[in-house]
Amino acid sequence: MSRVEFPGFIQFAFRVAIEQARNSPLIAEVQPAAPWKRLIAFIALSALLMATAMVAAILLTLPFESAGLLPSDLFAVAPEGPNRLWDENVSVLALGLMLGLMGGAILLAAKIVYRAPVAAFLWPGRRLSWRQLGIGFAVMSVVGGVSVLVYNLIDPIGPPPIFNPAYSIESRLTYILAASVGLLVAAAAEEVAFRGVLLRVTGGLTRSLILLCLINALIFSAVHLDPDPVAFVARALSGLVWTWAALRLGGIEFAIGAHWANNLAIALLGEPLSGAGLPAEAIPVSALALEFVSLVVVLAAAERLDRDHDHAARLQPPEQVGAAGRAELPLGPIRRIIGRQRSLDFNGVAAVDAERHPARGPAAPFAMAGVHSALGVAVKRTAPHRQRPFNWVSTSAMPCVSAQ
Repeated sequence: MSRVEFPGFIQFAFRVAIEQARNSPLIAEVQPAAPWKRLIAFIALSALLMATAMVAAILLTLPFESAGLLPSDLFAVAPEGPNRLWDENVSVLALGLMLGLMGGAILLAAKIVYRAPVAAFLWPGRRLSWRQLGIGFAVMSVVGGVSVLVYNLIDPIGPPPIFNPAYSIESRLTYILAASVGLLVAAAAEEVAFRGVLLRVTGGLTRSLILLCLINALIFSAVHLDPDPVAFVARALSGLVWTWAALRLGGIEFAIGAHWANNLAIALLGEPLSGAGLPAEAIPVSALALEFVSLVVVLAAAERLDRDHDHAARLQPPEQVGAAGRAELPLGPIRRIIGRQRSLDFNGVAAVDAERHPARGPAAPFAMAGVHSALGVAVKRTAPHRQRPFNWVSTSAMPCVSAQ
């Protein structure tokens, strides 16, 4: 039985993506002294700061609860009725405040223990990218919205909160605003904690991409304390994809936008937030198929965004590319990748290495104008009568590589 193999350029693109993720600014050059001692110190300081933040939040809300302006239990399920969404506004804003304080405490602890600037845990070497955040939000808004509506068709739970005529228009509009603000803060806090701090901290303990992604995904899913195994796997898959996106893009903005849109789709199109976490019937395993398809779309969007970034970098002067904070790939891994290629075929122009056909000697020049590889580098056609070495033409983001 013959073995099915992907075309050479797909294998090459995959290997380059792995190398770029392994050299992501979020984990590159993260080699703290005494990493395990620092990890213990970080956990202890994080717990102390989070406890302090929670006590401060409780003390701040006590006067409002005493005056009857806030319910005694901010996270209790709001009673059903025409005024339910007014109570939901308080719950979602309180959730954002609580998670925001906890995320800030974790980030502060990491900054103190690891003696690194805040940006090193978020988007190292560059400024916040509103474009990445917006694209992550836009993609997940469509994907998450469709997923929630499909789930509602399979297992109807009633009209979405923002379209439910039982609630007043004023309360629905206020709920949209409160959910947008509260869930943005909550999503940003979770991404700071997991795809920011946790990813960088574990990057100082292991260089294995598989371990980094699995650890991040499993811890992310576990802290939600959902006993349903299918829901656990679904959250872990989301955490896995958002971790990969953060590594590929060198920052957590895309993950923040996607996470925000996912939670917002549930709160606005599913059911009110306070009831979304209630134990319900077990989720069927078949629901993972829709979750998998949705996350593949998100993953493809992140990969396309990374390629667009590479293309834009080629059009910039070298000094601007360096200022943008794009991680440079070392030549060694790329040479190894190119050396391992058995053959590459672009529109019928094949390059066969000397190992496969020793009598032919070195590989012949190849490639074609207008074609770009996953590295984002243009390949030029050499004239048949002019034998030149194979060149990757690039900016400082990827130094020139010549295969003699």
